[in-house]
Amino acid sequence: MEEIKANFQLCYFDLRNAKGIAMNLLMFGYRQFADTYLYKNKDQLKIISEHINTKPPKIDEISGFALNNLIDSVKIHICIENFLKAILLANGIVIHKLDKNIFNDLSTKQKNEPVFRDEVVRISKWEENSKIKLPLPNQRLQILGIQEYSLGTNILMKPGYLSALNFSAETAALFEPYLEYRDNLHYYMDESITLTKSTFSNFERMIDFVNKNHVVIQNVLVDELNKGDEYKLKRL
Repeated sequence: MEEIKANFQLCYFDLRNAKGIAMNLLMFGYRQFADTYLYKNKDQLKIISEHINTKPPKIDEISGFALNNLIDSVKIHICIENFLKAILLANGIVIHKLDKNIFNDLSTKQKNEPVFRDEVVRISKWEENSKIKLPLPNQRLQILGIQEYSLGTNILMKPGYLSALNFSAETAALFEPYLEYRDNLHYYMDESITLTKSTFSNFERMIDFVNKNHVVIQNVLVDELNKGDEYKLKRL
């Protein structure tokens, strides 16, 4: 992966590179989700959610969830953003921002729906970047106008992107509260959390999503790229 660090556009030059990066994105997102306080304390969360209307929880029973809510939201944000980027990359879609001064129409399109790598290549060309210190000439190839910064979830969660991935609005709604709360990172003053009867069932659905997507897709990519079972993920 050192080559990818030196030239981020290698993921567009060779689809195998894209799938290799997708594999790493899925694994890191999976690990972040599994490291949340919510997941590690899901049994306690279940008990609290089941009795929230009849037996209000004590402060010490929910303080851990409140104290870790922001950090959990960041980890869940990473989980879903990495998933979206991984699937887009593996399907030949550009996840890096396009320079509007070079790709005016495609840059506008990219703000609402996916732009395929082939759409960019069709109207541009690969050129060697002498600043990249890699040994092989094709490792130094880049397309002017594909910027190093990648798209954020504010773009990736738009209907055009979700539709392209067959990502349902119901599934997106499960993650949205954590994505919104994560924005507190920019101006964070205290902890807060809302626990309801549906909190645990919604979190169970998120776990199911990770198992059916991160785990399944990761393991398919591992087999396709002949990476070995040590790169495979286990169901949560």
